[in-house]
Amino acid sequence: MHPSTVRRHVAEPREDFLARARTRREQVLALRAQGLKMREIAEQTGIPLGTVGRVIAEAKKAAQTAQDMAQKAAQEAAQEPAGQPAGQLEGEDTQAGQVAS
Repeated sequence: MHPSTVRRHVAEPREDFLARARTRREQVLALRAQGLKMREIAEQTGIPLGTVGRVIAEAKKAAQTAQDMAQKAAQEAAQEPAGQPAGQLEGEDTQAGQVAS
């Protein structure tokens, strides 16, 4: 039996697959950061063009989500009353953790 046939029929350990996938994603993103077009990345790496596009789209979405979360946190921090620690309720005694009456 040919080795490629064996590889198709034998499951790759999950840790190995995830490490290989992470390396491929990093490679795609590094080449994109260098200014290569998706088609050039696909040709250079041997990764299908659709996969290259998906990796780039997922990275953009993750970056946008992180940026949105940072903006939201900054807005919430700006809305906290001055001199009151974040997460503390108004009238709450910080020493005893009880609400003052």
